[in-house]
Amino acid sequence: MRARVSLIVSTICGLSLSLSGCDETTTAPEPVSIGDEVFVVVNSTESSVSLVPADGSSAQVVGIAVPGATPVSVAVHGNRAIVPLGLAHAVAVIDLASQTVERIIPLADGSGATGGAIENDSIAWVANPSLNTVTRVNMNSGDTLSIDVGVYPQAVAHAAGRVFVANANLVWWAPAGPAWLSVIDPVSLNVLDSVVLSGQNAAAMEFGDNGYLYVVNSGNFGSGDGSLSVVDPFGRRETDFIADIGEFPGSISWVTDDLLVVGSFGEGILEVDPRGPTLTRAGADGVMPESAGVSGLAADSSGMVYALNSTDCVNPGRVNILQPPDFSVARSVDTGVCPYAIERTWVRQ
Repeated sequence: MRARVSLIVSTICGLSLSLSGCDETTTAPEPVSIGDEVFVVVNSTESSVSLVPADGSSAQVVGIAVPGATPVSVAVHGNRAIVPLGLAHAVAVIDLASQTVERIIPLADGSGATGGAIENDSIAWVANPSLNTVTRVNMNSGDTLSIDVGVYPQAVAHAAGRVFVANANLVWWAPAGPAWLSVIDPVSLNVLDSVVLSGQNAAAMEFGDNGYLYVVNSGNFGSGDGSLSVVDPFGRRETDFIADIGEFPGSISWVTDDLLVVGSFGEGILEVDPRGPTLTRAGADGVMPESAGVSGLAADSSGMVYALNSTDCVNPGRVNILQPPDFSVARSVDTGVCPYAIERTWVRQ
């Protein structure tokens, strides 16, 4: 469930909407500190997160000591991250500044917690694929409330004043038909609408500054039928669809306003120009750092791409920092065992 962080700092005469001139004696406010740019990597096999600073310093590891945990996703918001814990049926709240697990919040038995999003400083949302629900979680109090959605929800996004839940529509881990999105009002907690997608097995989502939601559909494993859906969150409809994205894509990230990258286990890094939208790097042209597929993708504020290599999920994996347009490896950072998802945030001490 992966959100793009965009920061726009503007100071226009004290943020006045007046057309009159500014008082020449007005004192400009102090610059706002946005903190350190950090990437949060979920290591599935060892149930931990690696904190990888964009400044090149070494990664720090925060362990999540919960028996049976099988985390494969992370959501971030400022100094906080949530990690749904899969078969442990819980979600971990992590304080990124102190590098500690703040609390473990139990979810309903059998939830299989996978995918999540953070709405604000206190509220997060976690998908429960085994129960066909999504849970509203108060990260401060630990209170939870679950809402029925579609079949096998496994990704969540929050934007445009709504919560979007990607229902993969899996039965025994195989697509049973097209995926769809459930649209939730986070105030009334009502499901407002459903958006049917053309692809199968919706797995990851990113909002763009252009106002559209981009959904990666993994498709059937081994069938090479991954795809990308573009959704108008206000009109609540799929506006564009790109087939033949590749073999089991599962991650997506913005690099620039006109470059969207998709991570594929089979073809590595693929490229989409959202202005079409068109697939500009696909299939055999995909970039595979270290000759390996990509389990997770993110990009930093300078346009470098961070690609996860899970290796054999027995030994530590790596995040490779790549330089577009050829995605040459600038440097690599070791992670924990089986890195599976990565998100970017800014941490203030």
